[in-house]
Amino acid sequence: MSSERIDAQLAHASFIANLHGAARDVAEKHVGYICHRDERGNHYWIQRYNDDGSVWCIHARDSILPGLDAPAVIASTLIDCDCGAWMPASKEQAHASRAIIARAMRSSMPS
Repeated sequence: MSSERIDAQLAHASFIANLHGAARDVAEKHVGYICHRDERGNHYWIQRYNDDGSVWCIHARDSILPGLDAPAVIASTLIDCDCGAWMPASKEQAHASRAIIARAMRSSMPS
């Protein structure tokens, strides 16, 4: 095991020592120093452990909505990926994802 991985594990252990309840339980199962995928193959990086046991994630550049954050992902739907290939979205990808969401929101609003 690399010294970088050991350092990441120690930092994560120190971090989760300050969490409580559901957030801590999730952080123990879904570490924040590796990437994760869901059942549909979306590629995420955990940004925050929420008190309700969900996680706040950001989509990778190879995900369905690159660059968008997902503030309440159900942690049990995530699978440890740890592929080492998670990359942030480009500015163009993030802009395109926001445009898709904006169009969907406008189309769902009553006229």
